[in-house]
Amino acid sequence: MSDARGSPLRIIEVEEDTNLRTISWNQRFLDKVKDQKSLKHGQAILYVNVAQDRFRLVVNFYGMAMLLLPPVTDADRRLSLYLRVSQYLRKFSGFAKLQGFLSEQIESTKERIERRKKLAKTAKKRRKK
Repeated sequence: MSDARGSPLRIIEVEEDTNLRTISWNQRFLDKVKDQKSLKHGQAILYVNVAQDRFRLVVNFYGMAMLLLPPVTDADRRLSLYLRVSQYLRKFSGFAKLQGFLSEQIESTKERIERRKKLAKTAKKRRKK
């Protein structure tokens, strides 16, 4: 549980390869997650999509289940934003498995960004010819 000096959010579980369309604003859905996972104040469940470029969080704040959506920008910047959000969320992880998961996501995303940069550079050279 968080206190005045700590984070207001603590991620206690990760659900990978999730169809994020099923993670909705519907209050019945949010309450169901809160009850099934026994979320206490400030605890959250992190959902990650299959493409590993978006997150959703179901959070319990003072008994009210809420949906948090980290920002998503255009497709070209999606991976760099995913990297930044992964680094940010790592601060709120409450267990070693999540720390490891987010560290893997950060490294994987850095590699994907570099691979895309190389592909873009190669494509640019081809267009000049």
